[in-house]
Amino acid sequence: DVVYPDRGKVISRYKEKRKNRMFGKQIRYESRKARADGRVRINGRFAKSSQ
Repeated sequence: DVVYPDRGKVISRYKEKRKNRMFGKQIRYESRKARADGRVRINGRFAKSSQ
C-alpha cells in the first residue's frame, strides 16, 4: 500500500473548504441581471415586447 504522510493535512483542508461551500443563488453579472429584469416575460419566459 501507498503511504501518504500529509493525508491528515489534506483531509483537514478539505473539511475546512467544505464548510465554506455556497450553494445559494449567486449573481455574477449585475448588468446581465438588470437587463433580464427589464425584459418582458410571459409565464417567466422572455418574450418579444410586441406580444
